Amino acid sequence: MREIKFRGKCVDTGRWIYGFYSFDMEYNAPMIMQLETVSNYPHEPESQHQKLYQVDPKTVGQYTGLKDAKGVEIYEGDIVECKTKERDGLLGRIFTTSYLMGNIYYKGNSFCVHNEGVYNNLALTCCGIVSVIGNIHESNK
Repeated sequence: MREIKFRGKCVDTGRWIYGFYSFDMEYNAPMIMQLETVSNYPHEPESQHQKLYQVDPKTVGQYTGLKDAKGVEIYEGDIVECKTKERDGLLGRIFTTSYLMGNIYYKGNSFCVHNEGVYNNLALTCCGIVSVIGNIHESNK
C-alpha cells in the first residue's frame, strides 16, 4: 500500500512543504500539515508536532508512491526522464536509450507521464531507469 501524502510551495517562504493535504474553509486556502520533530531540552525525548502551512494551490501535487533511480520521491507535477538499458546483440555492448520525458499527472485512475498530448501509465511505461529532472513549477526555461 502506498503512502498518501502531498507537497506544495509555502506562500510565505516559497519552500516545498511535504505532508497531509487539507483545505481551510475559514481562510478558503489549501493547507499542508507537516509533522516536525522537536526537542526542547537536551535530555528530553524528541516529540512530533503538527504544523499547518498555507500553500499555493497551483503547486499542490500528490505522491505517486514511486521513487526514481536515486530514491527521490516522484510527485504529480514532476518532470521525469525514463530510460531503458538495451544490449547490442552483435557486440554485447549495453547502452542507455532515453525513450520518454514528460510531466507527471493524475488522469483517469493512475499517474501518467504526459508528453506531447500523450498520456502513458507511469508504472508500466517507466519500467527502466526513471530520473526526476525537475518540476513544472520550477522549470529551467
